[in-house]
Amino acid sequence: SSTIFSGSSDPRTRDMSQMALLLQDQTQLRLNQNSMVQIKEISAKGETTKLELSFGRVWAQAKRKSFTFFSPSQPPAVTVQTPNAIAAIRGTDWELEVDKAGAATLTVLSGEVDFYNDLGRVAVRSNEQAHVEPGKAPTKVLLTNARERVQWVTAYRPQPRRWLVQTPPDLKAAV
Repeated sequence: SSTIFSGSSDPRTRDMSQMALLLQDQTQLRLNQNSMVQIKEISAKGETTKLELSFGRVWAQAKRKSFTFFSPSQPPAVTVQTPNAIAAIRGTDWELEVDKAGAATLTVLSGEVDFYNDLGRVAVRSNEQAHVEPGKAPTKVLLTNARERVQWVTAYRPQPRRWLVQTPPDLKAAV
């Protein structure tokens, strides 16, 4: 077996604290405040690292050889168990948040994640998000790519004469 670590370790953050972890398989984790992740197993040589996010918010990057396409038959780089679903990560940047009620929101920044429970399964790709609540199947949401969206900008021209009935001599040049 190519397991580097097997057991349990529970990194946890409190109010106004954050934590960054670099696992031996080159998976990067950043825990936001009030978060707890349980490291179940860190593997090497293409096997799966196993984590559990009980509550809180984590951003992560799983480093594995890049794939030209993703397939459920490929072993995930990382699996993350939440109270209501499992995220099977295949070489990607992602963020996962679990609230106090156990609902989880997964955002994929690049790559692909298979997000599933006993009630359903969704493949979440770049610029997509999935959400799962207790007793429900995960659902997927397409996020907007900033380059593709129209941005509304309001521009005001300064009109100092509007507020100055009489301009003082020392401000005439500026007005």
